[in-house]
Amino acid sequence: MKRILSTIFVAAALVSASFQASAQFFDHLSLGVGAGLDGVSLDLAVPVGNYVQLRAGGSYMPPLRISKEFPNFEYQRGKTMDLNVMGQMHISGFNAMLDLFPGKKTGFHFTLGLFAGDRTIASVRSVGVDFEEQLVVGNKQFEYEDDGQVRVNLDVNKFLPYFGIGAGRPVPDKAVSFVFDFGALYTGGMGVYTYATDLAQPLEGRQYVRITSADVAEVDFNDHGILDLLGSIPVLPMLKFSLFFKIF
Repeated sequence: MKRILSTIFVAAALVSASFQASAQFFDHLSLGVGAGLDGVSLDLAVPVGNYVQLRAGGSYMPPLRISKEFPNFEYQRGKTMDLNVMGQMHISGFNAMLDLFPGKKTGFHFTLGLFAGDRTIASVRSVGVDFEEQLVVGNKQFEYEDDGQVRVNLDVNKFLPYFGIGAGRPVPDKAVSFVFDFGALYTGGMGVYTYATDLAQPLEGRQYVRITSADVAEVDFNDHGILDLLGSIPVLPMLKFSLFFKIF
């Protein structure tokens, strides 16, 4: 908590210094194109004095799909099938970033921001599988999609705070600048979810529920605690390279 309060204090001090400095506010505008772990991006940036710059934009990652076969997969005790699954990762959204510069001319900066995107960042679904009976994992009875397949999702919060460091000024002194950013999105922990009926409370019907390591252990599948580990990983690393062009 002390570190968070210290960061907020430093940010407030830099913003205050910017407004007290002899500098123009919002007198320039630049356009940036970038690529990073959140896909390709498009951003606009404006100066807020000498020590602060504000940028906002969006990013899009084309869906990354991977398929894998699991021969003789035991989906119930004593019952096996050839299972084919397809995984898809997709991270896209909008962001607003505040870059804080220790000096008037330095490119090194601290960045505070907020990322808003889809709750589901990855999903896995069965492909071309005809389940002979209801699929039950632990005490959760999976609900099938309209095409008869099963889907599980890797979810995070829709709004993710960002903290990072970087080099370069999004609003350049010259016509073009290169900006590098490295930081992390605070997720508060990820989780694997699916639509299922809790057999311990069947009257509540279909719900969006979390799948845990204890659930898959009930079908003699050892995930080595990975499902629970995801919930203890608080951040997603972010890396981004951008080119900013001064419009005026």
